[in-house]
Amino acid sequence: MNRLDRISEAKRRRLARAKKFAALKGKQDVRVCVSRSNRDMFAQAVRVSDGAVVAGVSARKLFGNPKEAGGGIAVAEKLGAELGNRLLAAGVQQVFFDRTMFLYHGRVAAVATGLRSTGVLR
Repeated sequence: MNRLDRISEAKRRRLARAKKFAALKGKQDVRVCVSRSNRDMFAQAVRVSDGAVVAGVSARKLFGNPKEAGGGIAVAEKLGAELGNRLLAAGVQQVFFDRTMFLYHGRVAAVATGLRSTGVLR
């Protein structure tokens, strides 16, 4: 098994573990999915019952160039706060945080902190 196979296997295990946890926590109607790349960060709230997107936000659309807005964790926290405000405007009171295959660390954790600051994520 080469290095790339080990990395992809670890990602598959994390994704399966996150999906299992999401099924257990699935009593809430809306989940927030986080996705990140080296340059951008996305977060969207999806209604579990029908799969409709309630609200979504991207760091690139929100700030233009995220590096000029502070970059990294600061931008991710602002992204979470903006998504939380949009969810409150849409009438959503509580969400489930779905980190998909990403570790709960750094920018992913900062999005959750931004959501908690608005009171949507407990």
